[in-house]
Amino acid sequence: MVVAVLGIILAALVPRLTLGPRTRAKEASARAQVVLFSAAIEAFKVDNGDYPSGTHALASLFRLPANAPHWHGPYLKVENGIPVDPWGKAYLYKYPGYHNADSFDIMSAGPDEHFGTDDDIGNWPRP
Repeated sequence: MVVAVLGIILAALVPRLTLGPRTRAKEASARAQVVLFSAAIEAFKVDNGDYPSGTHALASLFRLPANAPHWHGPYLKVENGIPVDPWGKAYLYKYPGYHNADSFDIMSAGPDEHFGTDDDIGNWPRP
């Protein structure tokens, strides 16, 4: 009986104990991807005089856009299109940015998969 109760308790606790490290690893991966996107976007600006814009702005990092005569990309190495965040959602790019009004925002919605919440992961300083 005691073994059965311990088994039930462990079955309930194990997913909760492993969720923390997995979530932290995904958050670290999203932060690293935001840094890579930011570096690629800055390199695009150095070559072209402005940040990428338009509907397919992030695609400009690996595919020559029509409005970038000094493009020296690819600025981002991709195999299957624009990478998604660790939760399988698209990164959001905004130029001009909301958090960085003089430049751009690049962000993941984070674990809750909703933009505009406290767990968003982006290229701006956290308070």
